Amino acid sequence: MGDLSKRFYMRVAGSDEEHVDYVPGTNEKVYIYEIGGNAALSPDTKVELVWDADGTPEVLFSTHGDAIHKTQILITGENSKVLRLKLTNDSESAETIGGYYSATEA
Repeated sequence: MGDLSKRFYMRVAGSDEEHVDYVPGTNEKVYIYEIGGNAALSPDTKVELVWDADGTPEVLFSTHGDAIHKTQILITGENSKVLRLKLTNDSESAETIGGYYSATEA
């Protein structure tokens, strides 16, 4: 099975958002077994993993602060649905934020 994991850490400007996307092929199965995030423990910074980010978004994980979540999520690619790892900074100053998910082909 192939490794589909993503890690994304960067300095996010104030009042900005950065993201990295993965679009599984139609009927491609992705098994997500761990999700984590590192952000300031503040309501102004957030790490999210979102399925179908450009359609009807489903938040699979969200944290304000540091968190690691062991999980068993299976998603199946459909048309051009997007799996998005999103770093959000609603504060006025830049913040270093990071997130990851560990996943394999199922």
